[in-house]
Amino acid sequence: MISVSDAFKEAMKDRSDYRCSATITLANGTVLTLAENDFSIMGNKVSEGAESDGLPLGEAISRSISLELLNFDGALSAYSFTGAKIELHLLFALDGGTEDVLMGIFTVLTPETPGTIISITANDDMYLTDKEYDTALSYPATLSEIFVDVCNRCGLAHGSDSFVNSDFEVTAKPDGYTYRKVLGMVAMLAGGNARINRAGELEIITYSFASPAVQTVEDWIKLTVATDDITITGISAIASQVVDGKIVRNRVISGTDGYVIELENPLMDGKEAEAVNALNSIFVGKTLRKFDGEIGGYPLAEFMDTISVKDRNGTEYFSVVTDMSFTFLGMTSIKNSAASEMRVNSTFDVSKDVGKLIDNERTERIAQITKTEEGLRFDVAQLSQQVAMTMTADQVRIAISEAVGDINSVTTETGYTFDKDGLRIKKSGEEIENLLDNTGMYVNRDDENILTANNEGVSAINVSVRKYLIIGKNSRLEDYDGTRTACFWIGGT
Repeated sequence: MISVSDAFKEAMKDRSDYRCSATITLANGTVLTLAENDFSIMGNKVSEGAESDGLPLGEAISRSISLELLNFDGALSAYSFTGAKIELHLLFALDGGTEDVLMGIFTVLTPETPGTIISITANDDMYLTDKEYDTALSYPATLSEIFVDVCNRCGLAHGSDSFVNSDFEVTAKPDGYTYRKVLGMVAMLAGGNARINRAGELEIITYSFASPAVQTVEDWIKLTVATDDITITGISAIASQVVDGKIVRNRVISGTDGYVIELENPLMDGKEAEAVNALNSIFVGKTLRKFDGEIGGYPLAEFMDTISVKDRNGTEYFSVVTDMSFTFLGMTSIKNSAASEMRVNSTFDVSKDVGKLIDNERTERIAQITKTEEGLRFDVAQLSQQVAMTMTADQVRIAISEAVGDINSVTTETGYTFDKDGLRIKKSGEEIENLLDNTGMYVNRDDENILTANNEGVSAINVSVRKYLIIGKNSRLEDYDGTRTACFWIGGT
């Protein structure tokens, strides 16, 4: 979680008018200083995450930004931004002044889009590791030594070289991989992932499932939360060895079957049991909830942060951030992409999970299938005939029609009535009554209509907007600076 002052945290409960500024150093050495008025209103975004379909482990992620620079006077047209370094900052006005937060250091790798608004995309320095792993490092080597060597060879500053399992010794040099893949392998055995932090340093970060979470996020505009928690039950890997000239594969697991994280990593070859056991205390028995949500302007969440997701009913769900995208003066999307337990239990790779078992059982299974095939065909045919003789489709429709033909209205004990007038919700003794029918939705309080939504639009009394109000496609009303209200243009160019 990005560290900010208590005053910042308090102010962001009511406001989200964050601005950006940047110092851009072009490839030729020219330095441009851009203030908040040099950027479009809602076209500036910071994103980070693994973008994977599952809990990311062993990834070397890259953070990216998208910026829109105003160029109505043509002053920026003279510059080429390819290869430029961008130091991006977030500015937030407080009673005691403006708080300045470093959002990261990025490099423009693709040409900008020119015009009255110049569109730029840039990435952190993880791109420097996208080349073939070629090292003079002597093996066996520890994870810490491999990490430092990768940083030195790729010209990257690094954070601490003392991380979880950093003393794990790797027997042989991995061949045929990029520096980035090797970084991911190191991070996997450390129980986490690799990233460039906001100060520009490469670091290995290990998952933490410690409660309480470092942040609680509520007031979601959109939120989807999985029905059940995910509890990690085990860590497994496939160990291979040569026996009598043949490769024999055995599955090793620390924990139990259920929701199992399966490792595949050349750095643990020959030491698979040691590797999975070293990760047991980080993952096994830990619980989290998959979610996907959007909130208005929340800049503090970072990749792998713990987070308490609070829904509109006040229920909180513990999770970990796997992906985040923050737009200045716009929306923030945050999610956890862990795979569901059903998918984990139903998906496997034969070469990793059950190779030896299939080798041992294939002959027996084929024999069993051959013996039972004819009997199975007979049973299915006989059962089909019995079903067909029991009741025809027309008879089923007639029976259902006779059973429910006289039902024209349904009323529940909880106050729901569904009839020809629509769905009405009214509890005895309560002042609020709701009606939903084919013309729209109507909410009454003691026979007074307080909300109507139909083909004529929406009308209501006593409307309260907690953060901002968007009118049409171009205007947004929002408080800012604590005591002022303004209408912002959001319609783009």
